[in-house]
Amino acid sequence: MSTTSPNFTVSALESVSDYMVRTFLRVPSSDSITNAAKKMLEANATEAIVCNDANNPIGIVTERDVLYRVVAAGKDPTSTKVLEVMSVPIVCVDENAPIAEPLLKMHDLRIRRIGVKREGQIIGLITQNSIVSKASERAS
Repeated sequence: MSTTSPNFTVSALESVSDYMVRTFLRVPSSDSITNAAKKMLEANATEAIVCNDANNPIGIVTERDVLYRVVAAGKDPTSTKVLEVMSVPIVCVDENAPIAEPLLKMHDLRIRRIGVKREGQIIGLITQNSIVSKASERAS
């Protein structure tokens, strides 16, 4: 049995906006982990931007945060708040930055998701998966 690898490339000069996901889940910081996880499941999302009472982004919660900081730590997901386990700060890049910038940040910081900003507001996410998905679509 032989397998072949997809033949696709990502140009370091392409823009972040070419690879970002424009729709993303937001959850309030006061949500329980159980509620946030249910919302993530319904949205088929592996992350959610965490917002304060004014709906301003203050962090990000990922499936790894839930697994390691709640389940493995023996915390009760029904009483543990998203605020207690979210990752901060949200690492971000400008939408017009070259794709090399978030790739380097992901590598250097050992993270898988980066916020994309326009005029200081988060307008999307760039993820390892979004980069691979877009690159493979172009190769098809």
